[in-house]
Amino acid sequence: MALGACAPLERQPNEYQVGRSRLNLPAGDWEDLGTTDTVYPLPSQPGGSIALQARTLVLHGPKKEVLAVLRVQTNRGNFEREDVLWTGNCPRQQGMDVEDARSGSNVRVDCLRMKRWADGAWMDKYQSEWAQWLAGRKLAPLQPASYISYRYGMDRGALVVVDAWVVQNLLRPPTRNNHEFLVAGRPAKAWTEALAQAARQSTGMMDGTFTIPPFPVPAGPRS
Repeated sequence: MALGACAPLERQPNEYQVGRSRLNLPAGDWEDLGTTDTVYPLPSQPGGSIALQARTLVLHGPKKEVLAVLRVQTNRGNFEREDVLWTGNCPRQQGMDVEDARSGSNVRVDCLRMKRWADGAWMDKYQSEWAQWLAGRKLAPLQPASYISYRYGMDRGALVVVDAWVVQNLLRPPTRNNHEFLVAGRPAKAWTEALAQAARQSTGMMDGTFTIPPFPVPAGPRS
């Protein structure tokens, strides 16, 4: 029993390693674009930074169209820093839903943001670095699409950063009447909150397990 408990967990379908985390993706035709090493600067510590690894993955539809692009950044290794003071805020912007659970605390960062209508021009202006990286690979989800970002950091340098550019067909169910139209945004909000919860939990897992929740609407042919 002891040997079984210590044996490495078998890799599951749609599972990828990124930094210290085991990233589990929902079912679908995912393309792995590989990893890059990055750093996250710490304004509270001049010259200080946190070493991260980023992995980018693309979800394709039945006709190989791009339905979603996901980038996850996590610590390259275990948390070895002394207490980290987090500064800054959760940027607010017109037309963007923002949830800042940090509430002015300097011992964590907890920032969830969603832009419901994020076309290429908006991405070029407000997410220029990532947008240019994607443009160089001719990757962008079908429109209309939403952009979701989440940052979670804790003491000792634990940090997870998530960016997702997702076609709205995966987040917003079809509507057939006024009531369905009025509540159509709820699944997207629930998905972003589940994504944030999974990211937070990953920092407390020994193997960093980070399970991306299934999209509210299964990937399939566009109507």
